[in-house]
Parts: sequence; C-alpha cells; structure tokens
Amino acid sequence: GGGAKLGNGALAALGEGCPRLERLVIAGGPRVLSVSSKGFATLAKGCPRLRALELPLSADARGADPEGVAGIAAPADAAHRGGGGGGGAEDFDIAGSLEAMFARPLISASGIDSLFKHCPHLSTLDLSGLGSAVNARAALAIARRAPPALASLNLSHSCRLRDDAVVAILGAATGLRRVRLHSCLLVSGAVA
Repeated sequence: GGGAKLGNGALAALGEGCPRLERLVIAGGPRVLSVSSKGFATLAKGCPRLRALELPLSADARGADPEGVAGIAAPADAAHRGGGGGGGAEDFDIAGSLEAMFARPLISASGIDSLFKHCPHLSTLDLSGLGSAVNARAALAIARRAPPALASLNLSHSCRLRDDAVVAILGAATGLRRVRLHSCLLVSGAVA
C-alpha cells in the first residue's frame, strides 16, 4: 500500500533540526525513501557529526521498528520548538517495507562528494537499500572522496555497480575493514 515516503525535504528537516546527529538509519528502501543528491547534500551540510548513514533494504536486518515511519516528525518538531541549543536526535531509526526498486532519483557523484566533504568522520555507509540509485559514477566518487574514517561500506543490490568501480574503491579507500557487495549483478566474482 501507500504510506509515508521520505524525500529531500525530510532530509533537509533532519539536517536543520538535528545538527548533532551521528547516526541515521532509514530501512525499507524505496518504499520509504525517495531522495536525490540534493537530499544528501542538505543532510550532510546540516549534520557534520554524522558517523553512520545506513539505508538498508530491510528493517529486519537493522532490528528497527517497522512502524517507525510515523516518528519522522518528532525529532525535527522538537528541535523547531526551541528545546534548547540546537537539540535534535543523535541516533534516529526509520523503517518500512520494500517496494518499487527502480522508481527513484539517482544518487550522483556530486551527492557522494557532498556527503564526504561535510561529514569527514563518516565511518559507516550503507546504500544497499538504494539499488539502482547508486550508479558507477557515484561509486567512483566513493573511491575518490572516501574519508580515512570510512571503515564499513555496503553497496549490496547496486545493480549499476561495475567491476572498475569496485576495484577503484578497494584501491583508494584504504581504511575500509568491511565491504559488502551482495547481489551486484554487474560485479564479477573476480573482484567480489
């Protein structure tokens, strides 16, 4: 069925309302999330302390509450009500179910660049719930701009990811300790 879908405006509200945010988990893929590079950029600019951005396919994999989508207004509203000194959450989970794998904007290289530029302490990046939204150019931007702190990268289900991008990431992001590439159809077993 229908339901709340988070777009660029929701990420902008989180960026404005939660400047101390260190971890953002939005589980459920395209059923709950429809953002572009603009959304990543506004979130990153407002949340320079972000250490983990996790956008997995499944709420079950994260242990998140599938009814958590309704909670999107709480942290942003609390911060806008004044609650003192820029308030906002430091750890925020949103969950939902999987649907329409290919119906959303692409995350471009500029979105990845902005994320890494404004969030230099990012240690966990999970884009497995974005599927076709992560193209080869975005993956190459990960290789080019990955901060030294990036230790965990999950690009599973990225159906546009190719061998050359994976090789570039593995060669450039020297701080990586964990890389997940499950169900990347264009990645050969030679690099995975």
